[in-house]
Amino acid sequence: MNTGDSHTIKIVGVGDVGYDTISYISKYLIVDQQEHVSNVKAFFVSSTGVPVVALGSDISVGRHIEIKGGAENREVLTSDQELTDSLCRATAIMFIVVEADRREAMGAASFITQAARSVGVITIGIVVAQSDLIENSAKDDTKKLLSLSDSLIVLLRDKLLSRAPTSNTKGAYIGQLSNFTFKTGYALMDSLTTRAEVNISIADVRKVLGKAGMAVVGTAVTTGERRALTAAQQVTSIALQQKDNIQGARRVLLSIMTGVEAGLEIEELSLITDYIQERAGVNGEIIFGYGTRTDLKGSISLTLIATDFSPL
Repeated sequence: MNTGDSHTIKIVGVGDVGYDTISYISKYLIVDQQEHVSNVKAFFVSSTGVPVVALGSDISVGRHIEIKGGAENREVLTSDQELTDSLCRATAIMFIVVEADRREAMGAASFITQAARSVGVITIGIVVAQSDLIENSAKDDTKKLLSLSDSLIVLLRDKLLSRAPTSNTKGAYIGQLSNFTFKTGYALMDSLTTRAEVNISIADVRKVLGKAGMAVVGTAVTTGERRALTAAQQVTSIALQQKDNIQGARRVLLSIMTGVEAGLEIEELSLITDYIQERAGVNGEIIFGYGTRTDLKGSISLTLIATDFSPL
């Protein structure tokens, strides 16, 4: 296993959308918070032979892979072990961002996912798809990636576009996709590395995300007297994703952070966990951690990842 005790989280973009996402993260997000995200690293892997590029990190990777065909019929033209070693070294969690209807990119994403999982890295696929995944190839490739990943999050293109500030083009939603991906990775890293009253461990993350199927993510930052209830309501109102609620989730990971000016009250903790339990259902197991961050001041921040959905 290459993960060791590392809490490093890597975001790997594959194909055109992956490249745009990593470029956005590197230019606008990691740079803005460099002092806080030393454990979040971003990479781009092309499915057509362009070298892997390390962005926002001190790791320089010069290898590449080429994939011919889709996820079902792929031929690895260049499969240098140094590539997977470089991507997986000292890595706990890997997010892999890819577009569902790009078969070569999906094939490359499947290859990377399989390699990462083989050395114990927790793999989370983030797939951008049409609302109905009309194309059979996109459905098949997504199912293939789902079977190889620990967890898979499906973001819908039309929902991303509905939140985008500009025209109805791919570039219009890259900011939404990038922010979602980075915030999810950052929240996990924050939960693992921030000294907290109740910590979330790598074992907790693996328990919730490992071999867990489809996943949904919710985030919220609120303030005021009703901040706990408002945050619980917002974090369970799932946006941008194929599944828009947590009903039927049998595993839930919950990170709660507050500012030092207004720490978490026991009544707030009970309100939040009870609310989420009610939305998930009686079979939902909630693993939570909570701590403080100076930048939150009087606010509360929730990040929820729900997985292992039972048939409804």
